[in-house]
Amino acid sequence: MPSPFAALHLDLAAAEPLYQQLYAEIRAAILAGRIAPGTRLPSTRSLAASLEVARATVVSAFEQLMAEGYLEGRSGSGTFVARDLPDDLLHA
Repeated sequence: MPSPFAALHLDLAAAEPLYQQLYAEIRAAILAGRIAPGTRLPSTRSLAASLEVARATVVSAFEQLMAEGYLEGRSGSGTFVARDLPDDLLHA
């Protein structure tokens, strides 16, 4: 089964900053169910390397997703998709 992160697409020529593109791509994948709640995300270093972007780009996208409740960090374990997504809570 291919990684859902392999399907992320960033447009280097777009006016929108790369971290915003990455944020939007990951958020859309979570909401569409392509990245399930509880899924462990790759490390910021490995995702940055696979996307050929600076690690700061990935860190910024992850921080925005965490601030909005889509991701959660677990000390010593990594970053995971939140089990309770903010969009689900809005419809409850």
